[in-house]
Amino acid sequence: MRIIGGKYRGRKLNSPLDEKVRPTTDKVKESVFNMLMPYIYDSDFLDLFSGSGAIASEAISRGAKTCTCVENNSKSIQTMKKNFAYLLDDAQKVNMQRQDVLSFLNTTSSRFDIIFADPYYDYKHLSDMVNIIAKRKLIKDSGVFILETDKAVSFDLPDNLVLEKTKIYSITKINVMRYKDE
Repeated sequence: MRIIGGKYRGRKLNSPLDEKVRPTTDKVKESVFNMLMPYIYDSDFLDLFSGSGAIASEAISRGAKTCTCVENNSKSIQTMKKNFAYLLDDAQKVNMQRQDVLSFLNTTSSRFDIIFADPYYDYKHLSDMVNIIAKRKLIKDSGVFILETDKAVSFDLPDNLVLEKTKIYSITKINVMRYKDE
């Protein structure tokens, strides 16, 4: 694994130690960050199910102002800490939260320009997560929500979110959502 763009391009990252953690492939990462280019600079980025921290590292490398990482797995937290050491002067921009994603979403007072979620493919609370994000308005008005899922997975879309785009890469589906214009 490596950072594929921005200030830290080419830096190698430690791989996750947990077999349930499924790192986003470089091809998918590149596609996601190409979609995010208009939004990434100076953004407040939320990385849910952070795993190794590769997505957060990529966001900081490409100019995100802050990145909040939510992960509940202790092995993943250890790997993230090692990977964030590569961010040199920008490591202070990362806020790691060892917490269940639904608990975090239900209690945070922050709003984000970009929310990226890559839950385990067998995650049972996908619709709950999407509904909490929509109901609590955790995405800033001009922001975007990217959800990575298995291509066969579906979820309930709340009334105030619109599915703007989906892209499929092998077994992975990228869902791009934002708030409906009112």
